[in-house]
Amino acid sequence: MEAARGDVVVFLNQHVLPGNGDWLSHLTAPFDDPSVGGVYGRQEGVLGGDPLSGFRLAQRYCREPHRRRIRVGDAVSYKSLPFFIENAAVRRSVWRGIHFNEHLPVGADRVWARQVVLASYTIAYEPDAVVTTDISGSLKAAYRLALLTGYTDQHYGDQGGTLWPDSRHFVNRATWYLLRGLAWGRIPYLAMEDVVQRYGYRLGRRLDRMSPQLRGRFAPETAADARHPDADDLAA
Repeated sequence: MEAARGDVVVFLNQHVLPGNGDWLSHLTAPFDDPSVGGVYGRQEGVLGGDPLSGFRLAQRYCREPHRRRIRVGDAVSYKSLPFFIENAAVRRSVWRGIHFNEHLPVGADRVWARQVVLASYTIAYEPDAVVTTDISGSLKAAYRLALLTGYTDQHYGDQGGTLWPDSRHFVNRATWYLLRGLAWGRIPYLAMEDVVQRYGYRLGRRLDRMSPQLRGRFAPETAADARHPDADDLAA
């Protein structure tokens, strides 16, 4: 970010590909509105890819554009802000005032987006800025994400609620989706993933009770004992 020269900085994960030739123009178009501080696009699975991963992305990203602004009495929950940096753009002038919180093991992108909305800027969602990904989930990755999310919720949590990206009803919805799509072979994995995630999240919320050395055995990212409140509270 420090090396960027333009006022709009675009992020694209190495594991995704733009879904159309107009991806960049769609992603940056909302910045014509000076109140927009960040924009994120849609992610979808490749045709013929893992049905469970594709369903998870479809649940996170709808096909209708919308803009998230602050409202009276609105706590601005993370569930309402699926701002993932894998396919997003930020206004550099806004970032100068609200940085990404580098202390967070996970979720720094969504914490930043929430702080931007609370600062009376707008976060825009542009579904036509679509990218495709062919990454299938693994139990190891699911456990690690759950562990770090549990720790982040407990250690850095705020009024935005949990940083867990999926709905509490995801497993039931995914089961019916796989049954209707005759993808029965993925249901056992879905069940195991749910168990692993629940265990990992609960363990993550207890990591604060352990010594930094013991925490480091479960998740090296959590080994540091200091929270640096000045930096954490001013940077998102």
